[in-house]
Amino acid sequence: MQSSVADAADIEAAVVAAKAGFETWRAVAPLERARILREVAAVVRRHAEELALIDAASCGNPVREMVSDAKVAAAQIEFFAGLVTEIKGASIPMGPDIVNFSVGEPV
Repeated sequence: MQSSVADAADIEAAVVAAKAGFETWRAVAPLERARILREVAAVVRRHAEELALIDAASCGNPVREMVSDAKVAAAQIEFFAGLVTEIKGASIPMGPDIVNFSVGEPV
């Protein structure tokens, strides 16, 4: 039986991959991010049965419930795709001839 415990090397590899992914993802234009997220949601929805079977085999959860969970996950991904265009900055008047601007960036 294969162990599912990660060691320090696995953790380091995950951190390195996450940092590289962040640098790539933050450079993607917002509307393209939304398109990608909608595509991910469609893939999750299309493979809901397969994902449910994997989860059921791994954890013993009922397949029907896991299909429902996959569909909920797809809906949540679509929700966040819709938020992409809602990330806005602000301009705040600070006094005569002074305005502070903020810009939302992935961190």
